[in-house]
Amino acid sequence: MPAAAAANPPSSILVYVGLDLMGDALMKMPFVRALRETYPKARITWLAGKG
Repeated sequence: MPAAAAANPPSSILVYVGLDLMGDALMKMPFVRALRETYPKARITWLAGKG
């Protein structure tokens, strides 16, 4: 983890995925898992809508 991220981790993270097909959303899951590993205390919000 970069030093700046360790010193001041975010309390919440917004992941905007647009209006994707289900398969496209599933492809983003490794990214969300990496966010959770990097920032375990952050609240991660998944927002899907028209892009």
